[in-house]
Amino acid sequence: MKTRMLMVTGRGRIEMVPRELPELGDHGVLLKVLKSLVSPGTERAYILGLANTPDNYPIKSGYSAVSQVLETGPAVTAFRPGDRVAGFHSAHQNYDVQPADSLVKVPDAVDDEQAAFGAIGLIAMQGVRKARLELGESCAVIGMGPVGQVALQIAAASGAWPLVAVDKAENRLELARRCVTCTTISDCAQVPAASMDVVIDATGYPDAVPSALDMAAQNGRVVLLGSTRGDCSINVYRDIHRKGLSLIGAHVNTVPRQDRAPGRWIRLDDLSVFYQLLERKKIDLTPLITDRYDNADIIEAYERRILSWDPTAVGVIFNW
Repeated sequence: MKTRMLMVTGRGRIEMVPRELPELGDHGVLLKVLKSLVSPGTERAYILGLANTPDNYPIKSGYSAVSQVLETGPAVTAFRPGDRVAGFHSAHQNYDVQPADSLVKVPDAVDDEQAAFGAIGLIAMQGVRKARLELGESCAVIGMGPVGQVALQIAAASGAWPLVAVDKAENRLELARRCVTCTTISDCAQVPAASMDVVIDATGYPDAVPSALDMAAQNGRVVLLGSTRGDCSINVYRDIHRKGLSLIGAHVNTVPRQDRAPGRWIRLDDLSVFYQLLERKKIDLTPLITDRYDNADIIEAYERRILSWDPTAVGVIFNW
């Protein structure tokens, strides 16, 4: 069986290409993708071959989607045809095959559009969890793209207070204010130095790292949630050592698949908790959806909204 998949076929070049799906096997699940969500920063970086990307083409684009089960392998008992499921590494494509043990069932109360945020939620979830937020601790999130917006809401659900959202784009700050009670700031320099217990950088910009270290309080924690695209210069003694800071890398590929530990839940558990937050209305992602496109318009959407880096594009949904 074939699928149509969005592929980066060369630096700056994207195409919809036919691809043969792998065999279902005993433990596989055949999926009809319902909706997929763009991760603007990561996908743009891979398309343009920015720093700390493979720059080795072709590369599939996208990793966050909600799908419906069409068929399961004979050893699969957790899912049946008709179930809605989500996992990680689901590309922008109309059909997919995934191992059953990489998927979770989406609750009926969570609509398709919010469910498409699953992998984004997993990334944001593990960043907040690694911060070890406690009730009443202050938290700043730098970068109000999809990952930062979701991390801000999860931090609020975790009891962080006060909350500060930082972004240069006013429309993204407005979205943050619509979703949680927070202070919004357009420049890191406006956050008082050494004022925040936890700082989460979701930008991927090297210049944001020294700013995050500066605004972190004595004995605070700084979580690098965005994949930084380049080098940065910091004074380790002044910015980390003397202040007693914890600097935490939070790349999603470090999330364990097995062997949960405090602060390091496995992927499926974190993904399940994310959907429970949606089901219980502890977070609401509908305000974040800024664009909806049919799959026939994907290339145009990328060129006009993603590659041009339009800050008004936050939650971009593709309908399959």
